[in-house]
Amino acid sequence: MLLYRSGRSSPPLRPRAAAVLALVLCLGWVLAMALVPAPPGAVGHQGAGPGSGAAEGGEALPGPGLPPPGAVPGAPGAGVQPAPESPDLEPAPGEEPGGSEAAPGRDETVPRWGGEGPMPPEPAGAVPRLALVVDDLGWGVPGTEEMLSLDPAVTLAFLPGSPHGVELAERAAALGHEVLVHIPMESSRPEADPGPGALRVGMSAAEVADLVDRALGRFPQAVGVNNHMGSKAMGDAALMDALMAAMERRGLFFLDSASGPGSAAGPAAAAHGVPLARNDLFLDNVRQPEAIRARLDEAAGLAARRGWAVAICHPSPAAAQVLAAELPRLAAAGVKLVPVSALVQGAPRPAPGPASGASSGRAPGAGGGGASFGAGAPRPKVP
Repeated sequence: MLLYRSGRSSPPLRPRAAAVLALVLCLGWVLAMALVPAPPGAVGHQGAGPGSGAAEGGEALPGPGLPPPGAVPGAPGAGVQPAPESPDLEPAPGEEPGGSEAAPGRDETVPRWGGEGPMPPEPAGAVPRLALVVDDLGWGVPGTEEMLSLDPAVTLAFLPGSPHGVELAERAAALGHEVLVHIPMESSRPEADPGPGALRVGMSAAEVADLVDRALGRFPQAVGVNNHMGSKAMGDAALMDALMAAMERRGLFFLDSASGPGSAAGPAAAAHGVPLARNDLFLDNVRQPEAIRARLDEAAGLAARRGWAVAICHPSPAAAQVLAAELPRLAAAGVKLVPVSALVQGAPRPAPGPASGASSGRAPGAGGGGASFGAGAPRPKVP
């Protein structure tokens, strides 16, 4: 009887033991997994990096600033891509992300054109001059209208393949802004596609002339050209020679956006007598108002020390907000806003005057101290 009762009472103990054993095994498995290191790349997102979909220096890929293959600029439903974040910035390995050729603190005595030496310092008492260029226009992205509403001394650069570039450039010129054509050029990074119509290393002089003529033909009001991307193209002497030959025929100047190290634009421009200037820094490597404001102050400080400076930004609400608020402050501090043509080699130097086009009451289209460029305009002679 006793044995029978013991045999009958033991089964209820077995499920409890099994449950305890299962719990111990689960806890052991959890502990073991916690101690095993995660394989590389299995960790959650830690920020943009190679292969993450965001390119170095804020460069959006692929096909920044231009319509995708087969898209008709301006056609409804053409599948136009969003405008890139900062497509001109192409840092070389080891350089400051977001643009380094125009990084803060670069040598202020480095020649900006032609290998002929730096621009002579301004005479004592001259008003510091600052040229601001807004690149990548033509997409109608947020901030575009605000950029067109800025002081007409701000220079505006339009992508030839953009859907709204022609219309916006016409409006910009009517408002008194200088217009540049922002020609796409080959990057040193194979994954960075500048889009159709780009100047590429290995092109013949005839091919370069054809592409340049087609791009400039869309913007008869253009007074100059600057490069969109181009860290590879800008370093190729043969390509730059062909480009400057095309520029010489049209009487335009060239602004080196400084999107990559080792530019060959200077010697080529000097050989063809093409006036040329160079960007000193990008304002919007970081598209936050405080960061943009700090970079604008850097540009103004450089102009105050050296007498002149050139800075580039891109259309965005943040950049438009900062420029609208801060340009009057810089004018009050004695920095004169000028179109970029006023700072190219060979351009006439305007006499010191009021601190900005806006504060001086200059009417739209009144110029603002720039030189006369474009088809039919006499081209300044390079010393």
